[in-house]
Amino acid sequence: MTDNELLLAMSEMMKSQMEPFKEEMREMITETVKSEMEPFKEEMREMITETVKSEMEPFKEEVREMITETVKTEIEPLEKDVKEMKLLIENDVLPRLQNIESCYVTTYEIFRNKAEQIDTMQTDVDMLKLVVTEHSEKLQKIS
Repeated sequence: MTDNELLLAMSEMMKSQMEPFKEEMREMITETVKSEMEPFKEEMREMITETVKSEMEPFKEEVREMITETVKTEIEPLEKDVKEMKLLIENDVLPRLQNIESCYVTTYEIFRNKAEQIDTMQTDVDMLKLVVTEHSEKLQKIS
């Protein structure tokens, strides 16, 4: 074996024997870093949360004011329109509707009463027809 081959063989042997140790060291370092970083991680989370809250509060208030103002400007015309519609209904539509209702009720009463009279008149006309027919027959016999 040449020196290079010997060195290569030794290198391969060292790699194979070091691999378990390397993995064990990696796990130990990972666990150590995790355990050491956990308090720091929680502290950072709290700091970020507080910072975001304190930074967002003015923005939150500004947005609330903008929404309130926008809603007011949008609602005022609607309130005006609703008020106008209420007045129109109260002063124009309702009196007309009441007038129409009054006319229909009166007309209904008249038709109901006249319907009874029409039935009575129809009975009378039918009776008159019979009497006229009877009298016509009698006059025909006499003549």
